[in-house]
Amino acid sequence: MIQVHHQHNSSFKHNTSIECQNSRKTAAEDVLCMKKEEFLKNFKNPCWFEEEAGGLISSQSEGVLQCLPFFYLFGVCKTGTTDLFFRLTQHPQILENFGDLHKETTFWSWGRYGKNGHPGHAYVKETLYNFTQFFNAEKIGETNILLEDMTEYSNMITGHADPMDFWDHSDWREIPQNDPTADVPTFITPHLVKHVQPNVKLILMLRQPAERLYSHYYHGKYGNTTEQFHQDVVKEINSLKNCTEKYSYRACLYGQNMTQTPHIPITASLYYLHLQEWLEVFPLKQIFIFRHEDYVKDMKYTLKGLFRFLGVDTVPKKVFNSILTSKRKYVTPNKLRKGSMLKETWDILNGFFKDWNKKLASLLNDERYLWRDVPYKLKHPMNETEVKRIKNYTDV
Repeated sequence: MIQVHHQHNSSFKHNTSIECQNSRKTAAEDVLCMKKEEFLKNFKNPCWFEEEAGGLISSQSEGVLQCLPFFYLFGVCKTGTTDLFFRLTQHPQILENFGDLHKETTFWSWGRYGKNGHPGHAYVKETLYNFTQFFNAEKIGETNILLEDMTEYSNMITGHADPMDFWDHSDWREIPQNDPTADVPTFITPHLVKHVQPNVKLILMLRQPAERLYSHYYHGKYGNTTEQFHQDVVKEINSLKNCTEKYSYRACLYGQNMTQTPHIPITASLYYLHLQEWLEVFPLKQIFIFRHEDYVKDMKYTLKGLFRFLGVDTVPKKVFNSILTSKRKYVTPNKLRKGSMLKETWDILNGFFKDWNKKLASLLNDERYLWRDVPYKLKHPMNETEVKRIKNYTDV
């Protein structure tokens, strides 16, 4: 687990523009008013030297090495991001981080707003300096190769996987440049990420929307039975319908009612709407988008594509086979115990998501995102012996 210092003075320099001088003060750090760092050219990963970091003066002449993640697996919850991130970091050039499961920093959506829970640092509003401490700058800095011109170069990279960042912008009112009385935000997480790391590599895994929601429902402990899930789905769809009869979908997603009262995470499966937010900031070519179903079906093909996207070396066949045959990382045991959702619920959800999936498929020019190849499957509830058997083949 990461060791986070109990101080909040970021080492990041501040932009002194008139706009930033007049920005609203909130408890969250004003990221958009920070001066952008210039990253070192002899590092593949975004890193720089800081004379002072976290209130500490460096004894080294070049300063303290600070690093940000080269890539960012930003969605979506319950699509297999834990398993994917684990396999990516088995590549010799890719380092895991010091976050939860060696994967999650929870910084952008939760930590900077004091909603984390990291041991010794729970409920403290984290800063960008705190964020950098999740990444192993020392390891990145000590690993070098010699280029043809005899200069040293670090080809190691690191990343993080916070799948809530794709859709959870519930604390947007804490961003100083937003009007807290407005119905919708002007700036959300992608704007902050872009300001700090304009060239970050983004990875997005999507799953059949109803199945994703069903898994998220049990993982997040929103309820405990298929009947309760059905009732909550009907209630949530009716609530959204009532809201969108008066306001835009965006206003309903970001309104006080949706962001400050408990709701099941049905809107996390509205992929088209959330992807549009990110595409307002980042070009599509900067995002590697794929389906959970295709990852499960042909992991080899997906991982090869991701390694190319990240620009890392081809690994020996023996190493790659080890990555492919590693135990699956994490299942949702409670979902196994409950079996499949009711067919009636499946039909309601697929009717609700149908038009949104069409928009997504059109945006990506790919009919796979209609999920016609994922039919309803009746799965009977597992007993504890069966659940244990599954867990024996899984690192839960």
